Amino acid sequence: MSQPISQPEQHSFQAEIQQLLSIVIHSLYTDREVFVRELVSNAADACEKLRFLQASGQSPTGVSDPSISITANEAESTLTIADTGIGMNRDELVQNLGTIAHSGTKSFLKALAEQQKPDTRLIGQFGVGFYSAFMVAKQVTVVTRSQAAGSEGWKWTSEGGNGYTLESAPDATPGTQITLSLKDEAKEFAQAGNLERIVKRYSNFVAFPLELDGKRVNTVQAIWARSKNEVKEEEYTEFYEYRQRGTQVPPALHSRCAHRHPGVALRALTQSRNARNGASGVRGSFVLPQGTHRCQAEGASPGVVAVCSRCGR
Repeated sequence: MSQPISQPEQHSFQAEIQQLLSIVIHSLYTDREVFVRELVSNAADACEKLRFLQASGQSPTGVSDPSISITANEAESTLTIADTGIGMNRDELVQNLGTIAHSGTKSFLKALAEQQKPDTRLIGQFGVGFYSAFMVAKQVTVVTRSQAAGSEGWKWTSEGGNGYTLESAPDATPGTQITLSLKDEAKEFAQAGNLERIVKRYSNFVAFPLELDGKRVNTVQAIWARSKNEVKEEEYTEFYEYRQRGTQVPPALHSRCAHRHPGVALRALTQSRNARNGASGVRGSFVLPQGTHRCQAEGASPGVVAVCSRCGR
């Protein structure tokens, strides 16, 4: 187990991370609001990991159901996105936020090099969405504690330059809290009304409770759980854009199926932008050992979105 440190440690970003940050800060200046989508999506991923542990009986006892909250402080020009998901230990914090091994940075940079101009939609496709925070923040602070029993809290701070500081955070609660100190030209992202509009645009279908300043904002019922006759075509398109993180190519195919197992009822929605994928191109499978489940789309090509009602992914 890592020992608490009394003074902040100075760490340098790997060269590719520094290159990525330079592009994010200086080139990806359009559609800055996508950073909210990316940070909320990361929070949802952390909640999903915890929910999987809970379903499989691996999480510590007494852990509450995961949720996400956004707190805006217009007076201080800060924005905080927090989740009660899986959290991170010290090594995970360093790996996930300081190295390229887990971030998809190389693939992102390669994709950018192949384009004539940077596209913010690429951020979410390569797992580097966290760094989009630096489009609007002059400083980012991450406070986290793993849900694993006996874990310690840690604080990660960076101004998006060459590196970051790392120090112990004894008061950290399980989960992750990301606080953005906003740039002068990005203060509108501390306005609750603006944030609610962005959340409803990009994160309305998040499968966990999402609150903004104490108010639940993602109130849309899962479309795969509603009757086919109740769902409008534009709702399918909106959901597909959310799952594909901003793509403007509408899906050509919607496919829904159901599976029943003793004590469990599952419904699934599959969408594809290529109608030829159809039933032969995507096959959903449900595995339910001892009351748990795994859901996956097998043989799915790019542009295919498969969602299970149990895991919401």
